[in-house]
Amino acid sequence: MSVRHIWAVTRKEFDHIFRDRGTLFLVLFTPTLVLLLMAYALTVDIKHVPIAVLDYDQSQTSAAFIQQITAGQDLDVYAYVPNMDEVNRLLMRGQVKAAVIIAPGFARDLQAVRGLSIQVIIDGTEPNSGNFAVEHISQRAEEFITQALAGQLRAAGVPLDSLRILDLRVQTWFNPDL
Repeated sequence: MSVRHIWAVTRKEFDHIFRDRGTLFLVLFTPTLVLLLMAYALTVDIKHVPIAVLDYDQSQTSAAFIQQITAGQDLDVYAYVPNMDEVNRLLMRGQVKAAVIIAPGFARDLQAVRGLSIQVIIDGTEPNSGNFAVEHISQRAEEFITQALAGQLRAAGVPLDSLRILDLRVQTWFNPDL
C-alpha cells in the first residue's frame, strides 16, 4: 500500500467525521468523558469508615484511646457494643467495616509498659476500607502509646523508638485472603 492510498483514506475519514456532527462529537468528547469517569471511579479517597468499639476495660485511658483513633474524618464510631455477638451482627449486616476490641486491663498494661493487646476485626468483603481502618488504627495507636508513655520512659532513660509495645491483632472475616 502506498503513501498516496493511505493519505486518500485518511482524508476521506476526516471528511466523513467533520461532515457528521454526531461522529465529530463522539471523536472529540468521548475520550475526555471516559477519562473523567475513570478518574472518578478509581479514586481511593476513603473517609468516614464506620467502626464498632467493644471496650472491656471501660477506663478513662481506653476512652481517650478511642477518641485518639477516631480523631479526624477517617474513622467514625458507629456503635459502642456490649459483646462479641453485637460485633458479629454489625459486621454481618455490613453496618461497620471494622471492630476494635480493647482487652480488660488496657490502662494497667499501658502504665506498666507490658504491651497493649488490641484486636481489630475487619470486614474482608470490602478490603480497601478494612485495610484503611487497620492502617489508621495502628498508626494512631502508636501515637497514643508514645504520648502516654513519653514522660515515664524519658525518666527511665529508655529511648522511645526502641520500644514496640503495641500488640495489634488483626482478624479478617468473610474474606481472609482479601
